[in-house]
Amino acid sequence: MMMRRIGVRRGTAALVLWALAALGACRSSGDRTTPIAIARTPVGTQRRSVTLSYLLRHARTGGIAVQVQFSIDDGASFRAATQGPGGDGSTGLSATPQGTAHTFVWDSLADVGFTRSQAARLRILPFAGELGTIALTGQFVVDNTQAWEVLGTGLAAARKGAVAVPVAGGALVAGGTAGGASLASAERYAAAGRAFAATAPMAAARSGHRAVALADGRVLVAGGTTDGTASVASAEVYDPAAGTWSATGAMGSARRSFALVALADGRVLACGGTTTGADALTTAEVWNPTGGTWTATAAPMGTARRALAAVRMSDGRVLVTGGHDGGAVLATAEVFDPAAGAFAATTGSMAAGRQDHAAVSLADGTVLVACGADTAGTALASLEVFHPTAGTFAAPASSPALATARRAPVALALADGNILVAGGEASGGGALAASDLYRSAAGAATATLDPALTAARTAPAAALLSDGTVLVAGGGSGAADLSSAELYHP
Repeated sequence: MMMRRIGVRRGTAALVLWALAALGACRSSGDRTTPIAIARTPVGTQRRSVTLSYLLRHARTGGIAVQVQFSIDDGASFRAATQGPGGDGSTGLSATPQGTAHTFVWDSLADVGFTRSQAARLRILPFAGELGTIALTGQFVVDNTQAWEVLGTGLAAARKGAVAVPVAGGALVAGGTAGGASLASAERYAAAGRAFAATAPMAAARSGHRAVALADGRVLVAGGTTDGTASVASAEVYDPAAGTWSATGAMGSARRSFALVALADGRVLACGGTTTGADALTTAEVWNPTGGTWTATAAPMGTARRALAAVRMSDGRVLVTGGHDGGAVLATAEVFDPAAGAFAATTGSMAAGRQDHAAVSLADGTVLVACGADTAGTALASLEVFHPTAGTFAAPASSPALATARRAPVALALADGNILVAGGEASGGGALAASDLYRSAAGAATATLDPALTAARTAPAAALLSDGTVLVAGGGSGAADLSSAELYHP
C-alpha cells in the first residue's frame, strides 16, 4: 500500500503558507520539530464507519494529538469528523521519527447522514504544542444509502398486523392485534418530528383488515375481524385534516384477509377473503366515494381466494394472483377490468402456487410477484413477473429468487422504481429481518441489503412516505408484539 505526505491542497491561505514553512523546517533539520501525519486513502466504497490509517512522525515518542476533519465536496470545505468506536482515538498518540501507525474511525453516518458522496476526503491535523504537517487523503466514496435507521420514538402501542397508509405529513397506522386481541386505536407518524402521536380510534377494533389512500387524501379502512373469529363488513373513513373517523357504507360481504385496491377513477375494489377463516370468497364489490356505498361487480371472481394479492396495473386494470381456495394454494390469476366490472382469467398461471405473497407494479407496466407460502406452509423465495400484453408469467432471467424465503413480507415500489422486500415470516414461523432490493432498472437483479432491518418483524405496518423513505412499524417477533419503528433510506 502506498503512503504519501500530502500538504494542504485546499483550505485557507494561512494553512498553505504554514504547511510550506513546516516542510522547509523539517527538511532543514534532522530533528522532527513539528509532527508530521501521513495518511492512506480508504479503498473502495465506504459505509457508516470509515477506518482511516495513518502514520505519525515526530522526535517525541508520545503526547501527540490529532484532529480529523472530513469533506464531501472534494476538499472545498472541511468540518470536524465525529469519532466512532474503535481506532486509537485522537489524544496521547505515540510517534517516532520513522513513523508510528495509527487508525481513526470516522462515524460518517453521524456527520453526513443517509447520503452518498463520491468526493469525500479526510485530513489529519497533528499537534505537539503546535500544529504540524497536515495529511490529506485522496478522494473516496462514502455511501450511507440503502440503509435502515431506528427511530428514537416508536409506536405508543405495540401492534402486529396493523395497516399503514401515507397521509399528508407522514402516515396513519391503525388497528392490528396486541396479545392476540384486535385493536381500534390509531396513531399518526409525523415525518417532520419523526415521532408518533395518538389520533382518534376507529369505531371498531380490527385485525385482518385492509386500507387504501383515497384520491382526496383521506383513508378508507374496511373489513377485518374484531374478535379473531367472525369477519366484519363495516368500513370507515379517516380524515387526516380533522384527525377523525366517519362511518361509510358496509360491504355486501363480511371479509378479512382480502384485497383492497384503489382504482384509477377514485373508486375502490374489494375482492376475495374469508368470512370464517376456513372458507374463501369469490365475491367482489366496488366502493364509490361519492355516495359512500358498495356495489357488487358485474360478476364475481372466477375462483374463490383468501390470502391473495391484488395490484392495480399501469393500464388501470387490477391483477389478482394466487391465494387459498379453502382446499389448496392457487397458482391461477385473473384480471379485473373496471370499465366492464368483470374478471377474466389470465392466459397463463404462475409457476408456483402462493398465498400470503406480494404483488407490486413495475415502472415498465409489468407486475412483480414475490415470495409467499405453498400449500404445506413452506415459505417461498421465488419471483415471477406478469406481462399484461401476453397475459403470462415468467421468472426474471437474472434473478429468479430472493436470497431469503418468506411469507407476508413488506413489498413496496420505491421512487426510483426499485422494489423493497423486507421482513416477513420464515417456514418455521419465525420473524425475519432480512431485506432485499429488486433492481427493476438494472436488468432485474436483486441485492441483499446490509444491514437488514434492525429487528426481525412479521406482519409489520409499512408505508412509502412522501420524501421517498419507507416507514416500517410494529409487527411481531416470536411471542412479542413490537412497538419499535424504523425508516429505510433508499
